[in-house]
Amino acid sequence: MATLLLHIYHTQQLDPFKTSAAVSVSHICKLNTTLFPTIFESITCKQFSLALMEGSQRIQQAFLTMINIALTQPYPKLNDTLQEDEVFQKAVSQLLENQSIVLRGKAILTFLLLFKMNSQWMIIAVQQDFYKNIDKLLRDNYKYV
Repeated sequence: MATLLLHIYHTQQLDPFKTSAAVSVSHICKLNTTLFPTIFESITCKQFSLALMEGSQRIQQAFLTMINIALTQPYPKLNDTLQEDEVFQKAVSQLLENQSIVLRGKAILTFLLLFKMNSQWMIIAVQQDFYKNIDKLLRDNYKYV
């Protein structure tokens, strides 16, 4: 099922179908966390990062959910792959400034999980103005964040 949904995501031009496929894949990933490596390899890191950077908010939420799930599981190649991808680093950093409180909260969680995975991410976070963005978020009154 995940493979078929990924095919729809890759081939569909209409945003509602593409969004539905991405959200469905995210839900499947939640149900069976061992599928993430297959999903990540099918989408590719570059496409994954571009979706986080330029996708609709719903697709960004779905992809952040999948990456957060993956960061809680043992997936050895993930750290190196993400550290080499500057688009991913910029995308997650930009999501900290997104209008959507849900995306901001998930982006904070992503950084927390990255820090837990490898302390090298703290240096990357400094380069991406993470702490400046966190300081801005402290002024928000949203309980979610």
